Amino acid sequence: MLRSLKRKQAKKKTGLGQKTIRSASQNLPLAQAYQLALKHFAAGQLLVAEDICRRIVSLDPGQAETYCLSAVVARLLGKEDEGLALIKKAILADPALAEAHYNLGIILVMRGLIEEALASFAQALALKPDYAEAYSNKLLVSHYLPSAAPAEIKAEHLGFAARFEAPLKPLWLAHANARYPERRLKIGYLSPDFCQHSVAFFIEPILAHHDRAQVEIFCYYNHTFQDAVTRRIMDSVDHFLPCREMPDDQLAARIRADGIDILVDLAGHFSDNRLPMLARKPAPIQVTWIGYPNTTGLTAIDYRLTDAQADPEGKTEQWHSETLVRLPGCFLCYAPPDNSPDVSALPAGKAGRITFASFNNLTKINAQVVRVWAEILHRLPTARLLIKGSIAIDQNLQERVLQMFAEQGLARDRLALAQRTASFSEHLELYGEVDIALDTFPYNGATTTCEALWMGVPVVALAGEAHAGRVGVSLLSAAGLGEMIAADEEEYLRIAVQLATDQLRLAELRKTMRARLRNSPLTEARGFTRTLEKEYRAMWRRFCEQNPGGAAAKIASELGG
Repeated sequence: MLRSLKRKQAKKKTGLGQKTIRSASQNLPLAQAYQLALKHFAAGQLLVAEDICRRIVSLDPGQAETYCLSAVVARLLGKEDEGLALIKKAILADPALAEAHYNLGIILVMRGLIEEALASFAQALALKPDYAEAYSNKLLVSHYLPSAAPAEIKAEHLGFAARFEAPLKPLWLAHANARYPERRLKIGYLSPDFCQHSVAFFIEPILAHHDRAQVEIFCYYNHTFQDAVTRRIMDSVDHFLPCREMPDDQLAARIRADGIDILVDLAGHFSDNRLPMLARKPAPIQVTWIGYPNTTGLTAIDYRLTDAQADPEGKTEQWHSETLVRLPGCFLCYAPPDNSPDVSALPAGKAGRITFASFNNLTKINAQVVRVWAEILHRLPTARLLIKGSIAIDQNLQERVLQMFAEQGLARDRLALAQRTASFSEHLELYGEVDIALDTFPYNGATTTCEALWMGVPVVALAGEAHAGRVGVSLLSAAGLGEMIAADEEEYLRIAVQLATDQLRLAELRKTMRARLRNSPLTEARGFTRTLEKEYRAMWRRFCEQNPGGAAAKIASELGG
């Protein structure tokens, strides 16, 4: 969104008017003040950006872009109601501002209003057909709809490729990479999440265990934020390049110049992705993995890493533009957090009742999920349900969640809604109040499932049709907990209820879960990385066999070599 606003502002020949605002002991024209707000926003100085925006609109209430930026800042500060009011002011000031409709969609997603959010993204695309971020969010959010069929979702992804990749394909260049099947490979990882983020739990152990005699590792970081995780990753790889501000053509050229043999995308259609850059095919082999539960739709992406549980052979190939490469066991390798709290005793023993919980993204809690969870509580009259998401739960969101359960006949005192915790350690400690975790469907959890298991809490999952609904199957199978996987809603109910009525089993699971996870393939980073490197080598050998010197020889000939 920020990049979109900067581009739009740069194209304007006139500023925001002749009024001025006092900032940093100077009177600034409003156009310069807005640019200053953008600068502070990009630096993460949200309160400063918020203050400047507030002063701009106090002088000129018609500034749609300023309202739009203010709404984003408010949302990031956890002020959801204020963000919604501000984005509505932006649309009122300029109904043709695509970024305003896009950001309205983001806010609606966070409130669980998926159909309305999709309509906002569609409006943004109608106003700005080349708005790749809006298209990607539309694709991502479609996975939250239980009614969305895999074939329909694939068709939408192919629509993205037709719009953003097809015009670039005639411009693809030959790759000069030397076609030696057994040479040391240059592997590039591209992500906006080389920081304290769920993706980092799964990629950091791989980066730390790569065999440097076989591979040279490049990380392209599409963000500006840095923390302890970022610094650890920087220390563990050969090359680390922040690239958020690099235009697509420039970044593609840099990746070519680096001689990357295999470029691995870790974002898919999630926010801050670089799919339009990947559509330029900067590396001879391109792979997508971890961050996104579906196809990218791009023919420029050759492979998608998965496993036989998340994508059963012969069942899901038709929903992908990439060739599926199924890793043995689970397609993920989890690094448990350092300094994790100890696993607590079973809370039901002290509380005298079972506490179910979901710490998943609240947008994954749909009417179908609510109906099944409410039925579990109806069958267990003393049990309660604890819900915690990754965002602040304001009054409107709380009322919406409570109302969904009330419509299923569940009293409010059977539910507890936990606010976002101040620290990650406090987040993990909250599992000390949980006896059983309930996974969402048709969009499963991933990091939350691993966290729950690490904190001694068993997870009940429902196996879905496509990858997004089968991640729980993969994780629980890898952890040796196949008995927690349900084939249908009735079995999901039965597993949850039977588990809740067997506190001896719950206590034993809690006592042994962390050791079980430590000894499972899910956390065996060294072995996982060796297997991954074998797959990379197989991809490269296949490429060399199918392209024996072709591009390199052609380029050498053109250069007179």
